Amino acid sequence: WGAWQDPYPVDIVAELAKRPEVVGIKNDGHPFYAYYDIIRATADENFAVVSGGQMRNFMFGYPIGSTAYLCTIAPFRPDIALEFYNALTTGHNDAAKEIVFRYEEPWLKTATKLEWLPSIKSALHLHGLYPNHRLRTPAISHTDEKHQEVQAVLERIFGNIKSAEF
Repeated sequence: WGAWQDPYPVDIVAELAKRPEVVGIKNDGHPFYAYYDIIRATADENFAVVSGGQMRNFMFGYPIGSTAYLCTIAPFRPDIALEFYNALTTGHNDAAKEIVFRYEEPWLKTATKLEWLPSIKSALHLHGLYPNHRLRTPAISHTDEKHQEVQAVLERIFGNIKSAEF
């Protein structure tokens, strides 16, 4: 379900979870009550309830059965995403929380202020993972000035940017 629409009714998701051809659902919405209810309603099924977009959402979902999350940092710093996941899944909750506070929170604030999609594209480019920071039309890419602003923020939050090695 997405932020732009109401979540699916829990009883419908629980019914879908019983079908082997349906493997899971991704939560992109804000209401934690629906995320929680769907995790609990499908706990006995081979069904994944994935938290969309944030480590901090997964901190709430993992202890009650969510198995995965999409990460705002993993596309350009998978090492941090793995460090967070390992900390959380081995019971080092304070370390996981610190990663959220140190990296995710400030990155999300800036990236959303400068518009999410152009910000993540700029981050990918700056880390050598994409040849440029342009979005396809009709989407509007960052100006060079905003691209440099993303670079400054990334360096402030994550330290010196190292280009990916292949």
